[in-house]
Amino acid sequence: MSIAHLTDRSVIAVSGDDRITFLNGLISQDMMKVTPEQPLYGCLLTPQGKYFADFLIIAHDDQILLDVHVSRKDAVINRLKMFVLRSKVTLSDAGEQYKIYAAWHDAPLLNGYNDPRYSGLGLRVCTADTVVTSAGLEDYHAWRIQNGVPDVADFDLERTALLEANLDLLHGVAWDKGCYMGQELTARTHYRGLIKKRLLPFTFSGNAPAHDTPLMIGTDTIGHTRSIAGNHGMALIKMEYADRAWGGDATLGGQTVIFSKPAWFII
Repeated sequence: MSIAHLTDRSVIAVSGDDRITFLNGLISQDMMKVTPEQPLYGCLLTPQGKYFADFLIIAHDDQILLDVHVSRKDAVINRLKMFVLRSKVTLSDAGEQYKIYAAWHDAPLLNGYNDPRYSGLGLRVCTADTVVTSAGLEDYHAWRIQNGVPDVADFDLERTALLEANLDLLHGVAWDKGCYMGQELTARTHYRGLIKKRLLPFTFSGNAPAHDTPLMIGTDTIGHTRSIAGNHGMALIKMEYADRAWGGDATLGGQTVIFSKPAWFII
């Protein structure tokens, strides 16, 4: 059993009568499907269809709570405020009121929910209460990376396309909803099958590589590292090399690395 306080996460509260329709016109997820029992995962894109921020979406009383990385909180609030206009919506920083926890490995019964990205990741808890922890932030990120689930360090701000980060496979995109900011590129990439790169997890030995270190197969650069925790890492690699990477042909700094295919990775 492992429970960690995710101190790198914060919370944005979206309230007001128009909160659902307001968010629905801006983010990649269908806000009509969020309930107190069913949180969602979604993304705010640039107008060009590239990553701006991702978050878990929680219906709580008369508010929508966005579980967001602390480094993107202020940017998200400021970006959303640009679109409020006459909508009956209030945006506020709720990071002092709520804490975010993750629980995995036979997690106890907490007042939380299965992670909407991948249920095998465990439980997510957004609470005003203090929860006793048994693991640290680094332990959670090692677990997250083992399961191939991205976090903010795996995205290149205003450069990463959603499908490169596997948000189509992690329930982060609603294909049957109306328009939202950046939809055109996302839909075109999906329906034309133009995904040339994807994030994939790997394990390594030795010292942790720096962000954006190249991975090789022979003399070919197949991708670059993203987030690292323990001896686990994520890398954005060219899909033409995926089978060979899974077969053990990839190296990092001359050392063999082992790529794995997450259970949810079905394409």
